[in-house]
Amino acid sequence: MSKQRLCLATLALACAATASVVTGQQAQVTDPVFTAQQAADGRPAYDATCAMCHRANLAGAFEAPQLTGGNFLSL
Repeated sequence: MSKQRLCLATLALACAATASVVTGQQAQVTDPVFTAQQAADGRPAYDATCAMCHRANLAGAFEAPQLTGGNFLSL
């Protein structure tokens, strides 16, 4: 890596760290992370491999934790 690229990478990292310290807040997700189409596209895979334990409604069962709601969002 050239010295100029190293300096730019270091500057970018320092700016990002400073921004998080200045705001003093942890970023929170308030909008959906995936589009509705992406969620629909992933549904068959979830149904085939995850829903047995985490349930179709994401509520979880037995040792499988819920994947929605307040407890999930507080992780």
